[in-house]
Amino acid sequence: MGNSVGVTHDGRRLWVLSSNDDRHVLYELDEATSTPLRSHSLPTLISSRGVTAHGIAWVDGTIWISIAGNTNELVQVHPDTGRILRKLSAPTQMGPTGLAFDGLHLWLSGSIGDVFRLSMQNGGIQQHFPIAQSDVRNQGIAHRAGELWVAGIFEQMVVYSPVDGALLGAVTTAEGAHISPEDLGQLCFVGDELVVLSQRGLTYYRPERVAD
Repeated sequence: MGNSVGVTHDGRRLWVLSSNDDRHVLYELDEATSTPLRSHSLPTLISSRGVTAHGIAWVDGTIWISIAGNTNELVQVHPDTGRILRKLSAPTQMGPTGLAFDGLHLWLSGSIGDVFRLSMQNGGIQQHFPIAQSDVRNQGIAHRAGELWVAGIFEQMVVYSPVDGALLGAVTTAEGAHISPEDLGQLCFVGDELVVLSQRGLTYYRPERVAD
């Protein structure tokens, strides 16, 4: 599927966005085998060279994609046809890197450590906070009740409060080690399982809850 740049779950199946130069393809996957059931090419997703997609989220029957470039965008796509339904402007100076949905709002991670809660009506910023470790560069974000899980590009995965951005904890293995850079990537939750799309492929974790 080429270079995969986003993963989300629709309540039944996983969706993965693949990028190869300027060509983007949206795949619906069989969860048991991770094989594509169907796919949609998105030829108009990227308007110019140097623009990239990072992060997708399932929202009320559609898929939203975060776009980083000269003008950052949020793009809504129909999953049955691949047709682009809507475009909104998106914040962050260095570009969006991940996208999540909490049932009401979109959460967007930025490449220099910012996290934004966005309006579904106009993409406006409703909340913004820098993550606690300013040297961490983000690449994926996922929402679970009371928690925002953020994966770094070179660093560890950490969990923050969506209320005020307070650091709730770092994600470690059962042995107490940090998640390796090769195992970090785009994120989504499937129930209480965390799905990580990394250079190794799709990995499922069952993490402990870190917030009350």
